[in-house]
Amino acid sequence: KDGSSKDTPLLHVLDFEKDDASNGHVNFVAAASNIRALTYGIKPADEMETRKVSGNIVPAMITTTSLVSALSCIELIKLVLKAPLRSHKNAFVNLALPFFAFTSPLPAEEYRGLNGKSFTLWDRITIKERLKDFEKGGLTLERLISGL
Repeated sequence: KDGSSKDTPLLHVLDFEKDDASNGHVNFVAAASNIRALTYGIKPADEMETRKVSGNIVPAMITTTSLVSALSCIELIKLVLKAPLRSHKNAFVNLALPFFAFTSPLPAEEYRGLNGKSFTLWDRITIKERLKDFEKGGLTLERLISGL
């Protein structure tokens, strides 16, 4: 059975075809993108511009995704090998220009804590409550701060 009933129409998969004006694909994409453009104060695009941009989206997405995946894998390998922070890189990429910039990440900012210890936003706090504390309502932010 095809899953349709008299109340539920049968759905069909369509391939996006930007060069066939009779199917309404470009008209729909242009209308939807222009609604979004007007909402955000961006200049609307005509159908020809929409057709031109839509032809470049898939190749641009594939290229960008490949580049970001490769850069992420390189950084993951460095992390697994416990490479020092100075060997890691932040990447800033704009394939439209083309622009590639790599910078070394800065260490996380340290904050003073109790007993002369310091911590960063990347540190964790592990709290083990006793049963009697839990029965009194557990550890709240107020109790945590007052205990410091």
